Amino acid sequence: VPAAEELKRAAAHVNWKNLRLEGRTAQLLDKEMAVDLGAVAKGYIADRLEESLRGQGVTSALINLGGNIVALGDKNGKAWQVGIQSPFDEEALAATLEVRDKTVVTSGTYERSFRKNGVLYHHILDPRTGEPVRNGLASVTILADGSMIADALSTACFVLGETKGMELIAATPEAEALFIREDGTELRSAGFPRSTDRPEYPLEKTAGWENSRPAVCAYFGLLQQGFAIHFRRLGQPQNFQHGGGDICQA
Repeated sequence: VPAAEELKRAAAHVNWKNLRLEGRTAQLLDKEMAVDLGAVAKGYIADRLEESLRGQGVTSALINLGGNIVALGDKNGKAWQVGIQSPFDEEALAATLEVRDKTVVTSGTYERSFRKNGVLYHHILDPRTGEPVRNGLASVTILADGSMIADALSTACFVLGETKGMELIAATPEAEALFIREDGTELRSAGFPRSTDRPEYPLEKTAGWENSRPAVCAYFGLLQQGFAIHFRRLGQPQNFQHGGGDICQA
């Protein structure tokens, strides 16, 4: 764990105003800064995969990149069922959603973390301090039209906390949110759907960060102008291949 003074020095260089964007060119005005796109990379990849599938006439598919799930169309006339993992038990679900033409993204403290001296350290950092965010939240799930915006919102809302986070969701008409607190209680935005009572199995499941391998594979697949994802057409699992061939199965 970095020393407090080291974190303080690093946090002094966190300032979005020092990132200058001009067209497709980016410039950092602080030489000590760097840009990490981890908070939105999987969302961007998921959106590009969906775009490519639609361009080829696919009308029913499910893209699962771990914490990012995109439901394209429906499954044999029924909505896709997506389970949101409980932050407290990897075998349990906090909620089950029926989803059509939407994306579900979850950020949480429980997938990339460790404990030292009884303190939990996780990967969602407070830009003001450089330390893990500690505001009583265990996970934030976003339901939205696009995966990249949902990716950004799930992280931003987590950092902002439940009050300001819900204010951000209220100001974003295309998104709804479910906040799960560390004590197990929940806070839902007005339009976030209630969990289905009797889910059909198997479910696609989101978690906070999950295995990044599918997203990495998809990324390299896109670089090769080809990709492979696991999706269902007419209710049957298939391995969809295009261009570069079977890069991975998500």
